[in-house]
Amino acid sequence: LKVGIILSTGGLGDKNFHDMTYAGAQQAEKDFGFEFDSVETQSASDFVPNYRMFAESGEYDLIIGSGFDGVEAVTKVSGLFPEQQFMFVDGDCGDLPNVASFTFRDQEKAFLLGYLAAQTSETGKIGVVGGMDIPSINMFVAGYEAGAAYAGNGTTVERKYVGAWNDTSTGKELALALYDSGCDIVYQAAGGSGLGVFAAAAGKDLLAIGSDTNQCLIDPYHVFASGIRTLNYIIRDGILS
Repeated sequence: LKVGIILSTGGLGDKNFHDMTYAGAQQAEKDFGFEFDSVETQSASDFVPNYRMFAESGEYDLIIGSGFDGVEAVTKVSGLFPEQQFMFVDGDCGDLPNVASFTFRDQEKAFLLGYLAAQTSETGKIGVVGGMDIPSINMFVAGYEAGAAYAGNGTTVERKYVGAWNDTSTGKELALALYDSGCDIVYQAAGGSGLGVFAAAAGKDLLAIGSDTNQCLIDPYHVFASGIRTLNYIIRDGILS
């Protein structure tokens, strides 16, 4: 078995979504003996060429993609190569015969984190830094805000967006602005940009919340909680989705 993995914009080093994908492939390679190749997508315009490159080679039993911004590309390329099997994580490619889509109920774990943050906050004001102002990130934001409201203690939530997945400087700047405005806890839902949130929390000696994986390990003194993703899937027409 040979697998091709196309990482979304943001790439490796985010200590989050992309690093988990790559680590999982390495572990599966070790445990099951298959081969894999990977490519990091530098910009949205590279998605279609990357998918075409892997599909045209004919080498891969499965091509795996991830990230909401790659949905259009995998939808297009999968139609051009109907015999090639694709798997897409963190986006819904619709009812395509050769694509298995995996999505997450991110709003549910974010709800719990919002409730926890509201109950923990000493200032009654908490924040969230999103990667982009898009539906897949606003699922996190809406869940977080709803959880804070459910706490019923009047905690308010302020939101900001980086506009990129790999801009730690802006992530830090936005988090510092939230802390300076009175937030004592900031939740990051910004991929690699979220590492800047943790740097801001350390600098201010305040609290932050991680995403997708156990990011408490990055800074146990300031990242006091993380929302960890688990997979929801169904089998449809013999394809896991």
